[in-house]
Amino acid sequence: MTPDERLIFSHIESSSTAGIWTKTIKAKTGVTQTIMTKCLKQLESKALIKAINNVKFPTRKMYMLAHLMPSEDVVGGPWHQDGELDVDLIEALSNIVVRFVERESWVEQKQKGPSKAAIAKKKAYAMSSTNDIEAEPPLFKPPLGPHKLPLIPHPSSHRHYPTCASILAYIRASGVVDTSIALQEPDLQVLLDNLVFDGKVERMGALGYRSVRGAVDREGVGEEGDGNGFSQAPCGRCPVFALCEEGGPVNAKSCVYFTEWLRTS
Repeated sequence: MTPDERLIFSHIESSSTAGIWTKTIKAKTGVTQTIMTKCLKQLESKALIKAINNVKFPTRKMYMLAHLMPSEDVVGGPWHQDGELDVDLIEALSNIVVRFVERESWVEQKQKGPSKAAIAKKKAYAMSSTNDIEAEPPLFKPPLGPHKLPLIPHPSSHRHYPTCASILAYIRASGVVDTSIALQEPDLQVLLDNLVFDGKVERMGALGYRSVRGAVDREGVGEEGDGNGFSQAPCGRCPVFALCEEGGPVNAKSCVYFTEWLRTS
């Protein structure tokens, strides 16, 4: 190396994994722009240094030693690729996380036959001739588990919702992320925080997460549409709610909309 190349190389070497800005090199060495540009080209051609992209300062041209890996502060961690935000990776991993959390958030309802009270109520309704309101088919079909039974929330005492640590362990064990991506808990925590803000998962206790079932509008709901507790219960989507009162043409005692709902609950 020439004396100028050796001088510039020493400053790049001292910057370690953080890299150094060309303007800083020029200020510290005192060389002219022409000499610095020539030296940098020579050092790059000898594979001694390399240019890097700094996510904090994308317009700055920075250099570091060729055999070193830039620090996360420089490249932005696993969510950046070549100085750019890796949107595809974020979306793909978000979907994987949501599916895993959803799988661990609900339990399949145990199969059981109708109670004696429900059978008696259904028989009494069938024999009644006072109710001339025709019940509509249910708007929503509850999400079903592997045994085709409705999925319901865990009891309030449940304390084993997925955590950031368990989600990260699942991601690493499943091999869905390339081993070259050094995903750590703080990185995944940022993703989980975004999923909470987007309304896709919710916090359960101090560390746990559960998937969110949002409400579905009445209009445009397909046959397989999922609702939440308010939209699945008859009163939450009753078309004649305004007429419902004790002793009226529609009342809670003789409501036909509960029949199908109670049968599937």
